[in-house]
Amino acid sequence: MRIPWLPSEVLRIPPTGQRPKSALAANAGLRTGILRTEGGACHAAVDRARGNLSAAARLLGLTRAQLAYRLGAGGGPAAV
Repeated sequence: MRIPWLPSEVLRIPPTGQRPKSALAANAGLRTGILRTEGGACHAAVDRARGNLSAAARLLGLTRAQLAYRLGAGGGPAAV
């Protein structure tokens, strides 16, 4: 089916579930980079707050529970 009024960049997008493997690999690398950056910011805030998770969470604009989750590397809540 051809829809002539759509821009060419929209027409080149593959249907859902048919993304090229290279795009999937790029997304995995992006996710890893985001987690590393986020983890670094969380650890820096905890260091600045001298280990006080509530104070560190306030510095980051998070709740204490959200910070604890992020410090657990996204796999679940950290043991705090």
